[in-house]
Amino acid sequence: MKRRRTDQHGKPRKPHPKSEPGLKLFRRPLSTAEPAAIRAAFLKMADRKTEQFPALIKTILQGFRERYPPHIIAVMAGYGLTAPVSDAGVSAKRLTPKIEQHHIELLQALMLMLPISEWGEPPASPADIQKIIDSIVDLADAFFARRFKAIEEASDLQARTVLALQERLRMHTQMVRNWGYFSEVVQISSELYAPLDDAFRNAHGFAASDLIATGRHLVRLLEDRNTENFKRLKLAFRERTIPRLVRAFFKHHPEMKEDAEQFLRAIPDDVTLEQVKFRLLAHASISLVVAMSFAAQQVAQSSGLTVDTTGAVLDALSLHPGDLSGQDPERLFMANPVWRSPVLKVGSAYFCPAPQSLFSHIHEVMRSLADKIGLSKSLESRRAAYLEDKVKRLLSEALPTAQFRHGIKWRSDEVEYETDHVAAIDKTVVIIEDKSAALTAPGLRGAPDRVRRHVTDLIVAPSEQSSRLENIIWEAKAGDRNAAATLTPFGLDFAGTERVVRISVTLDDFSILASAEGELKEAGWIPRSLMLASTLNVADFQAAIDILGRPAYFLHYFAERGRLQRALRIFADEMDFLGFYLDTGFNVGDLEKENVSLALTGMSAAVDHYYNSRDAGVVVRKPTPKLSPYFSALISAIESRAFAGWTTVTTDLLRCASWEEQRKAEKILAKLKKQVERDWRDPENECSLVISPPEARDTAVVFYAYPPQHATRRDKIAEELASKAFEMSGRQRCIMICRNTAQWDEPYKSIFIFHAAADQADDVFPLS
Repeated sequence: MKRRRTDQHGKPRKPHPKSEPGLKLFRRPLSTAEPAAIRAAFLKMADRKTEQFPALIKTILQGFRERYPPHIIAVMAGYGLTAPVSDAGVSAKRLTPKIEQHHIELLQALMLMLPISEWGEPPASPADIQKIIDSIVDLADAFFARRFKAIEEASDLQARTVLALQERLRMHTQMVRNWGYFSEVVQISSELYAPLDDAFRNAHGFAASDLIATGRHLVRLLEDRNTENFKRLKLAFRERTIPRLVRAFFKHHPEMKEDAEQFLRAIPDDVTLEQVKFRLLAHASISLVVAMSFAAQQVAQSSGLTVDTTGAVLDALSLHPGDLSGQDPERLFMANPVWRSPVLKVGSAYFCPAPQSLFSHIHEVMRSLADKIGLSKSLESRRAAYLEDKVKRLLSEALPTAQFRHGIKWRSDEVEYETDHVAAIDKTVVIIEDKSAALTAPGLRGAPDRVRRHVTDLIVAPSEQSSRLENIIWEAKAGDRNAAATLTPFGLDFAGTERVVRISVTLDDFSILASAEGELKEAGWIPRSLMLASTLNVADFQAAIDILGRPAYFLHYFAERGRLQRALRIFADEMDFLGFYLDTGFNVGDLEKENVSLALTGMSAAVDHYYNSRDAGVVVRKPTPKLSPYFSALISAIESRAFAGWTTVTTDLLRCASWEEQRKAEKILAKLKKQVERDWRDPENECSLVISPPEARDTAVVFYAYPPQHATRRDKIAEELASKAFEMSGRQRCIMICRNTAQWDEPYKSIFIFHAAADQADDVFPLS
């Protein structure tokens, strides 16, 4: 789950003992229990939580009536959405780990159900705040328990499957925040909405760019204020005696009305230093309300906009106490007005505990503002034009040596189609379709048919379009003249195509639905014969290109990405997929055999750490695919020489072995080199290593080590080894990496590509 947290500077923590790196698999505790018993237990729990739902709402509202609501929310946001920053980057730990951004947004909405006359005035005690924390976490659980019960009570399998898919989307919409990393979200939002500036300025009194700049500076101001607050606490808390601690605290918090001596006199004799620190921490929490309260002039001074413009932006993003009076609390989970209006205005002050929420929902905010001024169609056109141009630029970064075609219209069976992007690189063709439409709030709240229509339009239709073109490419390669004529408008030579990679890129985030290919087919929402393209939003597409770096990794990732989501039942967003790839290379053949369900939540940790640290101004090492040193050097050497067929060779190599298997292969190759150098005169000497990947892969990989004395016989021996590899592996294709023992520092001396039906290698690629 991607989060943007407020910076807090501090020294690096003492590292914990290191555990073994890599993917950890755990069997579900209930996996051996009877399904009927599990279902009955969950339904019983759902009944109990359903009964608790109104009581939890009442508890939270009563807490707001007894204590000052902004103080409660400020403390929870300050400690729940803030992470320490050190030279090692942004920490994954927070002081209040249970609290997420969606909890704060829900609390804001509940607060707005009360008029200010019903708000409590005293600040909350730690016990009060803990009670609200427990209640809001339980409330979120209770909501989803109610939905689970609805699924289980559905009349048939089809109805249950449809509801389960809808809940998967509901859960993702409710709990996953930030459709990209902060800097990418700001960049994309700025690029996307800037052309609407004049229309917004004329109608709203501010430009779309002004709103984005205001939101960005709200985040920056809160970061700076929180950092300053924690610095002041740190200066006081380094003291080792109670008197020095208290005096240092009040010295660095001059806004406190009490003085140090008065506070000291009230401390009982048996109180410890840690207890005093805890009391002072609660005392200092009042400053969090101040840190999250803004005047238009303060924000304007930071952003450089005028006070009038800034005020107009903040007013457009604001709700007032009591505005949500009478609101059905259940609707807040899927259509929370705070998503469009993350600011609370009280008098002339603006309270905003989670300004990053604006960017989490920036598309919804802009859509709402555009609707008010009759700009809906213009916005739709802008979204489409922007996405097409953005993908075009990103694709050229990912595959700089490819031939590109964009917006090509072509006809088949008297029907005209248009393909958004095609990239031809070596013997691989990449087809990308764009979809800029959005999933509407009514579709999220209910009406399964509406969600189904959105799935059809945004996920199924682009996949069918790219699949249609792929099929025509294969038909043309097989000699179909009509298919070849259909491809004429592209002006590309598809005859040598060996692989086709299909991708769908969206503006909004549908990865959680697109990864549920099996469930979608069970529900009858997509044809069983259709293989969905990898579907991801444009921010994740940009991040994937940045992290993967090399064209070889890009092509391998997206070639395997779609296959993996068909082989396994996966719950993940795109960055979890990417983190899973970095760790495993998608080489998880044993899991594919077992047809397991896989929740990849948390696999994005390394990617999250890199981007969150970068946004906090800390440079940490960029995560890269986990390869052994030799395999990494081999991929690099092949890519740099870019011989015909290099894209399929690198993909075959990357999909043939996991990191552990690569390391094992390196050790075997080192021993093989010594054996060949010692026994090369023996005609029966061992000189090759055959890797037979899992059944889903179509190519065997052979490493052949030969002495310089056999250089003239190399090709003949390679053919014999390939024949044995076909027999051993059962594959119809073989990649052979030949290495000269006298030039072992070179990743390869030559590469052969064999097919079982041929008597000799189809292609030979010498090093020089």
